[in-house]
Amino acid sequence: MEASTSRLGLCKGCSQVARYTCPACAFPSCSLACSKQHKVDSNCSGIAPPVWALPLQANQLGWGPLMRDQSYISGVGRKAEEVGRQLVGDKLIPTSRRVEEGASRLDDKTDKEDKLVRDARSEGVELVLLPKGMSRRVRNGSRWDPK
Repeated sequence: MEASTSRLGLCKGCSQVARYTCPACAFPSCSLACSKQHKVDSNCSGIAPPVWALPLQANQLGWGPLMRDQSYISGVGRKAEEVGRQLVGDKLIPTSRRVEEGASRLDDKTDKEDKLVRDARSEGVELVLLPKGMSRRVRNGSRWDPK
């Protein structure tokens, strides 16, 4: 393949015909050796950033980057589940929402707040309470009217 017909142009490492591009920075290279040298010289990871980390350009979006992001998100979800199972397995957190009788709750909600969230959910409202100590939670005067 000649340089004039290559869509990638020439390798920036050795000026041969480029066959590959770096997923992280689009550096054109001709071989594994040039690719490795590029990573060392420019301190490049060679790992493509997720689509959401890049400036949005509609002409560059495609099925590949979106699937790569979906895979990344799924991987994060799997890792979070794995850590949660490990914490429960090591008995660092209980499997239920309540700790043994007489101990404090994991989520620091009172029974009244828990009932408020359940009642709202039964009416189709997803209610999320701010953590204790947040100034907006202290000022919030919202109440549930069961009428």
